[in-house]
Amino acid sequence: MKLPDIEYFLLRIGLYEELSFDIDSYDWINDLKNKRLNIDAYCPECGEISTFNSSTNSSRAGSDFSDQFNPNMNLEESTLEKIVHKKYNDFIDNNKIIERKFKCARNETHIMFFYFMIKDERHVEEENKILKIGQYPSMVDLNKIELKKYKKQLAKILTEELASEYNKAVMLHTHGYGVASFVHLRRIFEGLIEKTFLEKIDDIGLDKETFYKKRMDKKIDLLKEYIPDFLGENSYIYSILSKGIHELDEKECLEIFDILKTGIEIILEEKIEKINKEKRKKFIEKELNKVNSNLS
Repeated sequence: MKLPDIEYFLLRIGLYEELSFDIDSYDWINDLKNKRLNIDAYCPECGEISTFNSSTNSSRAGSDFSDQFNPNMNLEESTLEKIVHKKYNDFIDNNKIIERKFKCARNETHIMFFYFMIKDERHVEEENKILKIGQYPSMVDLNKIELKKYKKQLAKILTEELASEYNKAVMLHTHGYGVASFVHLRRIFEGLIEKTFLEKIDDIGLDKETFYKKRMDKKIDLLKEYIPDFLGENSYIYSILSKGIHELDEKECLEIFDILKTGIEIILEEKIEKINKEKRKKFIEKELNKVNSNLS
């Protein structure tokens, strides 16, 4: 069963997003609870990226079922399997709530907490669930540098109002609102399409009313020459966002949020890069003309 890197789980996966695991995932669960970890994250109190070191887990004693029996004991396979399953179930029973605490390497009074809950299905054959039920600082605070960077960049290519949609999407996702987070991602997508049309309206030769009545796929086809390549090649991102809003549940939206957010980011980064390239091009053309005039 594929589970994310623990650091990614701590810093990127939002509250109440359930991950499935079973007895084969014991090492991952045990590491989440007990392994000494060093993670790099934004420290809101320092105001910069810092290394956070994990504190010793005070409830570690008795939690490692793998240490509670000798796998080399001369037992029948069926008997050994029963022992393993019992120890696994005991581990789940004793660790319904997992707490991890980290201290900033720059200042140990700057603390980071994570709280997780295991939802027990009571049978080894069935999957158990683990979800993050609390954390400090919040996901928004931990991603403040990234959020600030994107808001500033988005304001250049969209509007201040649309730029704030990115922050809202991330904030809603971190609090477990998957469907609502999709609403704000879709607004960014729609805003980029509308702004591109208004910038190129004279070249396209189409009035606003006619354009706004078109379906999104037709709008994208019409603007293909002017929109980022990644958007044109992956225009179905809009369909996924719309399906998430109207058909998917919270859990399904939460699970695919990061993929769609990254897709939107690639589109916006490509747009920003194109704008910056045009600025550099105009500047160099102007300077070259000066050089040419001076040498003539």
